[in-house]
Amino acid sequence: MNKILTYTQNSKLNSLILFAVYFVINFLFLTKYGIRLSFVPISIPIVIFTAVHIFLFYLRKNELLTKKINVKLVYLLTVILGVGYIGLCHILKDPYQMNIDR
Repeated sequence: MNKILTYTQNSKLNSLILFAVYFVINFLFLTKYGIRLSFVPISIPIVIFTAVHIFLFYLRKNELLTKKINVKLVYLLTVILGVGYIGLCHILKDPYQMNIDR
């Protein structure tokens, strides 16, 4: 069993498979709920989603970024983006009038 796992640990294939699974799951989520957008055709969010994720996949290999990114910066960016996202959600749509399909 260990011989099989040593091949997948720290390899490019493992990274590519994880990215593909992540991308496909989020892409399906985008197409399912993106159809509900009435003011933007579904092709625009799909193209933007694909371009951004391919860009990020290749950007992670940049040596300048890997030297400057640390754990504190990641947490700070996560908090800032999370608070900004929640703020935009409340501005764009009243949370008490949302119709969730559950």
